[in-house]
Amino acid sequence: MPAPLPFNESHRLETLREYRILDTPSEVRFDRIVSHAALQCNVPISTFTIVDETRSWFKSRTGLDVQEIDRQNSFCAHTVASNSPLVIEDATQDERFANSEFVVGAPFIRFYAGVPVRARNQDALGSICIIDTKPRTLPWQDFQLLKRLANQIEVQLLLRKSRLDAH
Repeated sequence: MPAPLPFNESHRLETLREYRILDTPSEVRFDRIVSHAALQCNVPISTFTIVDETRSWFKSRTGLDVQEIDRQNSFCAHTVASNSPLVIEDATQDERFANSEFVVGAPFIRFYAGVPVRARNQDALGSICIIDTKPRTLPWQDFQLLKRLANQIEVQLLLRKSRLDAH
């Protein structure tokens, strides 16, 4: 089931464009954060995802071979739409995701936990998420870690934007 659009979608997309991050090369600062999330939470997949009009684009990823997916099939688009954390303990039991091509087919997502990555104005630009191929619960310490990592990404995005604005 496609995610609803955020109530402020046009403003959110305008903010996203100001960050000039879409379709940029991999950056070690984001890759390290995503790798840390996967390692600390003991999951095979983690991403820092940016959601634009039509797609979820992976700025950083571990455990996935694709660079982007259609927004309609994106768990992260739901996180962005609500601008709040989203935890799916068993995607096969969630009506929004049970028939998703990524649940019934590779990578066979069962567990998803995502935290919004926000711009300074609090618009959700994307999310940091962890994904597992087994159903599970999200321990409190992992939830807290994801929130801290989302904050680290936000700081790095702001520093990156400030440097680009200065040039």
